[in-house]
Amino acid sequence: MNMTESSAQATTQAQAQGGWFALGGGVIGVALLWTVRAFIPDAAWINVRYAEHLAAGLGPVWNAGGPAVEGFAAPLLVIGEAALRAVGLDPLVGARLAGVLSLLATVGMVWRQGRALFGPLSAGIGAFLVGSTPALALWGASGLETLPLTLLHTAILLDAARDDGGSPRRAGWMLALVPWLRPEGTLIAALLGTLVVFAAPTPRLRALPVFGPVFLSIFALAVLRFAVFGHLLPTSVGFRFGSDEPGETVRDILERVGPLLPFAVLAVARAPRPAGRLAIAVLAASALSLVSMDHLTDFGRHLLPVWPLACLLAGAGVVTLGGRSPVGAVVAAAGLTLGLAVLKTPHTATQTVAAFADRYQECKAEVRVQAAAYLRSELAPGETYGAVDAGLLSVQTGGANLDLMGHNDPNFYETSGLSFRERAPVILASPPDWLLLRSDSVSGIFKPRYSIEIELEKLPAFEATYMHVNTISIPDCDYVLWVFWRP
Repeated sequence: MNMTESSAQATTQAQAQGGWFALGGGVIGVALLWTVRAFIPDAAWINVRYAEHLAAGLGPVWNAGGPAVEGFAAPLLVIGEAALRAVGLDPLVGARLAGVLSLLATVGMVWRQGRALFGPLSAGIGAFLVGSTPALALWGASGLETLPLTLLHTAILLDAARDDGGSPRRAGWMLALVPWLRPEGTLIAALLGTLVVFAAPTPRLRALPVFGPVFLSIFALAVLRFAVFGHLLPTSVGFRFGSDEPGETVRDILERVGPLLPFAVLAVARAPRPAGRLAIAVLAASALSLVSMDHLTDFGRHLLPVWPLACLLAGAGVVTLGGRSPVGAVVAAAGLTLGLAVLKTPHTATQTVAAFADRYQECKAEVRVQAAAYLRSELAPGETYGAVDAGLLSVQTGGANLDLMGHNDPNFYETSGLSFRERAPVILASPPDWLLLRSDSVSGIFKPRYSIEIELEKLPAFEATYMHVNTISIPDCDYVLWVFWRP
């Protein structure tokens, strides 16, 4: 056998082994999705409430007949869910299906695109690691935007890691979707777009096709947001940065993120291809994620969009450690997988993630379902109710709900600068007829859990206004809702 035949045989062998790894990742991903199928976070139900109102012709409102309010994080997802409801389909099933398909597409993309960058065996191992990540499955089944955003991150940055820097036009249109999927999407698009522009020797020629679609998308979203809601920034951005002044919020964000950009540009321009670019993209996007996290951070949710790139780099590292021998690479891959399992990192602790999903549904969600049933039996026509975890509760109860945290408050930009201590008297100035507050105790002593609930309970007006009428709890569950009524 001559050298050419030997090389061809080795390539075919690596292709086959990488393909088996990728297929295994897809199979494991499906299995993990099945284990966490019960998980539907409250934020997904918030999207459903908005989508149902939008589909019914009421507009993007939290309460039917009320003013428009942007209490959701992903406009594109809510619009898609509303379209499904308008044709008689279940919006939540559609959103969850989008997450599931995005996870499987990400596994396939790491395998397909990674082969040209690092070779088939590295790409196969990377795809295997992606599919074997329980946290990706958890948020893939959640009905939120995490996995569609992860797919976009992966597609954009793998394309830009090619020797020619990829297609700037294709990257531009993919980046144009990002602001519609996250409140901080404009920042993500700016950072990723910068990485894409400087991924080739001719950045000046790439800037327009990359940033042109992004600018049009941001402009269209800003015009729509101002026309419908009367403000330019997403509500959740203002909430996160605690300011009622858009200018202050923008300055706060830029102070945190701005220093990243010049270093990212310099690093990408100087980085060896493609591993250096992907490593820089992982670090830069991770830093951006850390400064823009919201309350849903379980199992590293905000770092997941760059996780597939990290997995691909790990796959390349495994092959390097194992040498060119397929047996060595397989042994190294097995060692890496076993090591991650032993370390029980948040991304790899399958048992922990599955237990979290089951516990969430069997404990928190079930208590909210029972609370909604109680409210439906007790609410008089026209009465209102307030709660912190308002998604599933409001979808199942219907009627007018006051979100005590303020995420779905139409007067948000007048009150976003208030601390919880300052917000509590505002709530009691126009008190809802019912309050459902979480307690850390199932005993006869009310121990409020959330900051806004603690501040409400401290006020003399709370005791003078409300009486405790019921406690919603289930055995072996530390999530307890106390029901208060205003006589």
